Amino acid sequence: MTMHFSIITDPETVDTVTVHADSAKASNIENGSQGSLCFGTRRHTIRFQTNSIINKNEMAISLNCFKELGVPEFIKFDLKVEGDNLIIGPYVGLLIGASNKRLLRKLPSLLNYTRDYQAFGGAVMAFSIEGMKPGEINGFLYNPDKNEWQEYVGAFPAAIYKKVLLTKKVYKLLSIEEIQPKIFNSHTFSKWSVYKRLAGTEGLMAHLPHTVLYKKPIDVIRFIDKHGKAFLKPIRGSKGRNIKEIKKMNNHFLVRYQKDRRNVEMELKRRELLEYLHLSIKKKPYVIQKALEIVYSENRAVDFRVFTLKDSSGKWQYIGWVGRSGRVDSIVSNRSSGGTVEDGDLLLNKIVNSDSQKASDLKKEIINTVLMASESFNDSAMNFGYFAIDIAVDHDGRVWILEMNHRYPNDGLPLYIGDHRTYRDIKLHIMLYLKYLAGFSKES
Repeated sequence: MTMHFSIITDPETVDTVTVHADSAKASNIENGSQGSLCFGTRRHTIRFQTNSIINKNEMAISLNCFKELGVPEFIKFDLKVEGDNLIIGPYVGLLIGASNKRLLRKLPSLLNYTRDYQAFGGAVMAFSIEGMKPGEINGFLYNPDKNEWQEYVGAFPAAIYKKVLLTKKVYKLLSIEEIQPKIFNSHTFSKWSVYKRLAGTEGLMAHLPHTVLYKKPIDVIRFIDKHGKAFLKPIRGSKGRNIKEIKKMNNHFLVRYQKDRRNVEMELKRRELLEYLHLSIKKKPYVIQKALEIVYSENRAVDFRVFTLKDSSGKWQYIGWVGRSGRVDSIVSNRSSGGTVEDGDLLLNKIVNSDSQKASDLKKEIINTVLMASESFNDSAMNFGYFAIDIAVDHDGRVWILEMNHRYPNDGLPLYIGDHRTYRDIKLHIMLYLKYLAGFSKES
């Protein structure tokens, strides 16, 4: 069970936790029994002591325990009782960048994660890979009273949200600290791996453009002979980079792509296309994906970025969305490639010609689809809690999944349309799911 408490330091005792007799009875704690006091990845052996003097919402911990565990005194915690273990928390971490220099540069903006601090509470640690060493991290702890970050050296947090690629060496360190399963968005999937997982989920195949793994140039010719038009996408690409659209014309192939935000077109005969693919792709991993007849608005490709995150119960939730329109005649809609961010509801209403019922039904289908896609990763050995999913609608009103962004989703897209609520909710749900991973779920 979990109960709220205020921590009191007790300089008169050693290795002792004093609890009100009624609270102890409710938690099956016996006077004089031994247990472990845990904070993050550290634990310290303690003896339980009960009395009827201390307040029921207080817990007195020997001062030496604070020093051993590195528990900050300026933060109010919850106490989770698991058998003979008392877990102080939540204690969660934001792993930001490889270097302390980058961490310091990002520190002011990290206050966006703590704007709704009262909704999750506990200790929030910001740190970098450089600040990690066996048994200890050096970083910055959030002080809710001063609304600022303070330098802190202490234990590894009980759960971590990472914003940086981790090497095998770092993963090994995190494994030793027994925290690796509590890192969310811990790994990255390629486009091909994502497609295979989604394709194996009942109900999602109808929302996936036919996709195959590129092996040799002739694969593209055969695919286009069947479908007429295809996209070539790097399996680990992002921001619409290096995507090529290839379309079969009468006696040649039209290749379109973007370079330096400019639309480039080439007309190639069959042999020229094979040679072009051989030289431009070589052995780089790509997928071949059926090109959809998606809705265009004013000659601009339209799609939607939908945000799903887990909450304090570990359940997937729809948080919000934005619409995206590419540059005129561009094959991609990404803002980094010259596209624009728009209000998702207004853009949807526009492409259905202001048919409010059709817009409502389409949005419901989109939300159901992205939640189903997110949930398909629940049985993965890897821990996911945040997706930014790209969705397209074709001329027949069918909903298609284009991308499951999970490496470093761009939280800031809603801000381009002044949607501060969605941006704030994204940050809040990151912290709520961290609290859940740390063992302090809504139910507990």
